[in-house]
Amino acid sequence: MTPKGGLNIGEHYFSFEACQLLKDLPPSLNEYERQAIHFCHRWLNGAPSFVFHTSGSTGKPKPVELSRQLMAWSARNTLLYFGLKPGDKLLVSMNISFVGGAMMLVRAMEGQLNAYLQVPSRLPLSNTGMQRFDFYAFVPMQLQSMLQETPQLLPQLTHAKGVLIGGAALPASLEQQLLPFGKAMVQTYGMTETASHVALRPLGKKIYEAMPGVHFEQDARGCLVVHTPHLPPLITNDRVRLHDATHFEWLGRIDNVINSGGIKIQIEEVEEAAAVVLESMKLHFPFFATGIPDPLLGEKLVLVFPADSLPLAAEEALLQQLRHQLGKYKAPKTIIYQAYIPQSPSGKIIRRLLDDSLPTCPQSKADH
Repeated sequence: MTPKGGLNIGEHYFSFEACQLLKDLPPSLNEYERQAIHFCHRWLNGAPSFVFHTSGSTGKPKPVELSRQLMAWSARNTLLYFGLKPGDKLLVSMNISFVGGAMMLVRAMEGQLNAYLQVPSRLPLSNTGMQRFDFYAFVPMQLQSMLQETPQLLPQLTHAKGVLIGGAALPASLEQQLLPFGKAMVQTYGMTETASHVALRPLGKKIYEAMPGVHFEQDARGCLVVHTPHLPPLITNDRVRLHDATHFEWLGRIDNVINSGGIKIQIEEVEEAAAVVLESMKLHFPFFATGIPDPLLGEKLVLVFPADSLPLAAEEALLQQLRHQLGKYKAPKTIIYQAYIPQSPSGKIIRRLLDDSLPTCPQSKADH
């Protein structure tokens, strides 16, 4: 069967039939653009599996081999869910070296769509010439950058059939700012091992709903177990509140729970509260919460910011408001600083202390 649809790269158009044959490519294509065509060539010629690497946000990046059957099933599920039809247009603005970006190409090939490839950037709508697409996928960092620098372009998203947000957690403050831009925006839940999302959550809602054919259960730790076609049951480290076999609320990762003086604290809950306070103060810095050794508490909860980011007054105000919101036992005890905040290619913050991490300014009284 001759594949339909195609790949648009700048001024060049490659039908998927041409990608399947892979004859002479224009010399003007860069390495990333050639990578996209070679991926499509492998897919269209029946490659049985593909290897991707995890992001490294929860440990060292590791290779994961995904079967063609799983990837094709995931792509078809998304096409049906969002009502995408042959000839529809999708924007490929996530890195195709990772599964989230590569699956946009698979959806285009499986659904006979027209894919428009971009080299990943912070402002993906800036180079589209106001062209509208039927389907998008972004990481939160891209949406945050567009809100700050090119907000006039965001209304075009309201015409889409679907806008996936994935690759990293969506801060609550950013989610609130995105609500006016259409009901088609959804936060995804998934991982490299599942070939993209297995559940979706509409913005403004807390509950994730399973994609068709997927169901969930919990293990003894209260963590999610994913049942999906073409894979054995996948045990995660994600703590959830399970409503039924197809709906859950995400609480955070079990390896992000710290025990401070006998009080168990979920790091993501603290980070979300801090993000809301920082937004109210009009401060936008990457940061994370973590535990550090403490002789009295065992572990002490701290916030980590890049060096020279918070003025002393803002630091004290942040800690004070968090003590009011979270209670003194679950609020961060202090703030420490390091040269930078490590991030994955998708913008996901890697909670890792650097060797140069320094305690908060000694004159601060916020650690009381």
